[in-house]
Amino acid sequence: IGWHSETHPNFLTISRADRFKELQSAHDFAETHHIKIRYFRFPYGYFLPFMIQDVLDNKLIPMQWSFQAYDYKQKNKEQLFLNLKKLKANDILLWHDRSANAESSFSALTTFIKETKIEFYQREQQ
Repeated sequence: IGWHSETHPNFLTISRADRFKELQSAHDFAETHHIKIRYFRFPYGYFLPFMIQDVLDNKLIPMQWSFQAYDYKQKNKEQLFLNLKKLKANDILLWHDRSANAESSFSALTTFIKETKIEFYQREQQ
């Protein structure tokens, strides 16, 4: 399970103390919900190399996407399905669970998974 921040700030524009608050919120959430959060993705994908150490210092693993399907922008299920067909093996898909068109985007993703027989896996804990 990954964390994306509590308030979705641009990490380039907030202080180190505020970055740590955002990162600590992952642990607070995990404790409240009895889950383990291992990964962190920077909001908007913006970060500077030294910020990676902030993530590591908070016992999280930084992770970014390699493929952007623009699910939050694309309202047309068929076009979104065509975008998904561009995925390659080992891509990390950026997907939003809350967007104005979440219903059609999840429908496209479900269709894509069924038709391509794509498999998802979780890395073993180290």
